[in-house]
Amino acid sequence: MVARSWGGVLDFSSLIGYQEGDLLRVWCKMGALFVTVPGYQFEAFRYTVVVPAVAHTRTRETLLSISSNKLKEPSILLAGSNCQRLIRNIQHVLDPAAVSALQQEVHDNVKQLFELGTHHFLFAKSIPNTNWRQRVSRFYYAAYNIRRAITLDHSGHFAMDVTDHKKIGDLPDDFPNQNMFATELEGLRDDRNLADYNHVANDADLLKIPADVETLVTQFRTEALKYLTTRGINL
Repeated sequence: MVARSWGGVLDFSSLIGYQEGDLLRVWCKMGALFVTVPGYQFEAFRYTVVVPAVAHTRTRETLLSISSNKLKEPSILLAGSNCQRLIRNIQHVLDPAAVSALQQEVHDNVKQLFELGTHHFLFAKSIPNTNWRQRVSRFYYAAYNIRRAITLDHSGHFAMDVTDHKKIGDLPDDFPNQNMFATELEGLRDDRNLADYNHVANDADLLKIPADVETLVTQFRTEALKYLTTRGINL
């Protein structure tokens, strides 16, 4: 996707962690355009671009919204802040077929989130061990999206904002080895932050070596697959 500001052109498609529809803070100073993506993998980017001369005379700041590729209507996930709670509170005025159709829509989204996690998982496995930063980062996103599938199915929680990463360890009480996985996933988030952000770190600084990260996420995915399957999700 391409964003335009003051006649210049910026391509945001390569920004890791960026999602279309995010608000970006953009300003021009000394002939360069600066972009801050709040809460994402890099806090600032500098692009030298051709912009109208008036933009060079002083610092200018604006909020730029990129066309959204977030959830589009119609979606059960946009019908309320919690789709499971929504279904519980309207099912008394719907016939059983309608309730079943709504629940199936939730199940379809759970399946797609699990498949997204699996996509990251398989990609992470294909990355050479020497690229430890990328392996740790992709394994984290595999676990994160699988956790999103679990919580959507169990409680109806769904979020696309950056603060949701703080809930990586929020697993249902009946999830197998819940306490262990919650602790390990929170540690994995710390390792992902180190891999993505810490420019002086090396793999010895990780809480888990990359091989153990793969083992953890493999185990988590296996347990999640069994857990969701027993709850009626067709994976």
